[in-house]
Amino acid sequence: MEGARSGPGGGTRPDAREQACSGGSIRSSTPGARHAQIVTGIGFLGGGAILRHGASIRGLTTAASIWATAALGVTVGAGRYVLAVGATVLVLATLVGLRALRNLLRRRGSSREEFSLLVGPGFSTSKLTDLARREQVGLRGLERTQDGNGGRVQVIVKLPPRYDAEQFLEALTGLDGVREVEWES
Repeated sequence: MEGARSGPGGGTRPDAREQACSGGSIRSSTPGARHAQIVTGIGFLGGGAILRHGASIRGLTTAASIWATAALGVTVGAGRYVLAVGATVLVLATLVGLRALRNLLRRRGSSREEFSLLVGPGFSTSKLTDLARREQVGLRGLERTQDGNGGRVQVIVKLPPRYDAEQFLEALTGLDGVREVEWES
């Protein structure tokens, strides 16, 4: 009898299971078309993770991780468990290894960092330039937008080798008139 169950999942067609898991939004009958729809959806998620923050671009690693996770999901969905485990190990090793390499390079070389300061009314940018000079930090860009509550100052700096960016963050936070400092490491 069609639809009778002979055990867990028995009698349920694979494409019906996929549609149930996806909310029924994947309606194509060919695996290639279903995968194309997954790629399109994940592309939108990854694109949303990539943000322009001042002069820099953030979120590329997050977007790549979203793509890798989707690919692993498709691999598991196709029943290729050993391949999925191997790819998971490879992705995690790559992410951990590249983070360690980035941290090593940051410690050994100079780095370019961007800070966003929320400032009160009457804040003078000369305080920033004096701080940069005292800390021997190269000031590469300074942009100020003002409103009735003070405004925002975007600062791009080049930190000397072995200079900890968190040290400069604390110095910025200690300036008179600075209400908040944002920095994405």
